[in-house]
Amino acid sequence: MEKHEKAVSAGAVRFEGLDASTPHGDGGTAYDIKNFRILADGSLERRYGFGLLTALGEELRAAKVIREGGEEVILAVAGSSLYRISLADGSLTSAVVLGTTAGRVVFFEHCGVLYLMDGAEVYRYAGGVS
Repeated sequence: MEKHEKAVSAGAVRFEGLDASTPHGDGGTAYDIKNFRILADGSLERRYGFGLLTALGEELRAAKVIREGGEEVILAVAGSSLYRISLADGSLTSAVVLGTTAGRVVFFEHCGVLYLMDGAEVYRYAGGVS
């Protein structure tokens, strides 16, 4: 039986961006770059990027976006504090001080209740921490 070998070349391909003025598949660098989201109907919607919402002043240990009171908020643990951050205006509320100041924190849901573990304790979130 004859053995056939095929040389395969592998390399990294760098994404150059979407160019509004260059036809699809033209290769090369995009000069008129747009940031798009493809919608279900195939149309494009522009993404406007990211901006700083708030600064916590300590290393972020965990974060989770939840819906609370009709709005989306971020629950974030930095240092020993759990913060509630409004996505609407970036307002920051310190909810509670945890028992640890470092290490990984994990959020998880069980039976419709949100919990967090900080390596020493398990906390139940109910619009505050108990």
